[in-house]
Amino acid sequence: GSSSRPIVRRCKFTNLDNFGALYSSGSSWALFEDCEATGCSGGSSKGGFSNTGFGAIYINCVAVSCSTHGFSGAGNFCHYENCIASTITGSACHGFASAATPTFAYGCVAYSIANGFAFQVAVESRYRNCIAEGSAGASGSFGWSGVASVRPFIINCAGWNNVVDVDPLILPQIDSFKTLSASPFTNAAGGDFSLNNTVGAGDSCRGAGFTGGWPGLASTGYPDIGAVQSQATAAGGGLF
Repeated sequence: GSSSRPIVRRCKFTNLDNFGALYSSGSSWALFEDCEATGCSGGSSKGGFSNTGFGAIYINCVAVSCSTHGFSGAGNFCHYENCIASTITGSACHGFASAATPTFAYGCVAYSIANGFAFQVAVESRYRNCIAEGSAGASGSFGWSGVASVRPFIINCAGWNNVVDVDPLILPQIDSFKTLSASPFTNAAGGDFSLNNTVGAGDSCRGAGFTGGWPGLASTGYPDIGAVQSQATAAGGGLF
């Protein structure tokens, strides 16, 4: 019914054609949490995770080794949080392909893909604390790309080894972008997207995310840029 909001948690979608997980209801939004799409196919019109309905929220989801978009979104809205798209093949396939208004991606990673974050239509979009690495393909070689003059907000994001980090034709609204000097990840090819300690790479992303403070409050936070957050250093107990 119109009040039903499905929750899909800890599911794996493997080697599926056209779509891994497709949500198409036009009456309510869905939540996908801790889910994985791997080995899915379908080309540039499909997605490992795809929303064509009212809207969808994806938290801690992973699309890996797919020959289709990692995440594709249409409908009224898409929200991605701490999601990772990795090793997506196909020259016209993207990590996050957005056609939903609005689109939000917070703390997401696009790794080894034609385009990391791509806007398929002129959508309202905001990207915060995201990383694009290794974007290269026949349809483009950008960490962030899309239709001209879309004006996305790209806030406290980072890029490395993209032919171009951000396509200037999209007229991005950029705040505190970090162009890295090496991969920020411990071993992305092996599936470890934790931040390394390399100066100018993972070290530049640790504690550098938005938000670091709150207006009117004496509070300071230290979120990382990227999906996998660093473990806080525990205080030692000492010896007596």
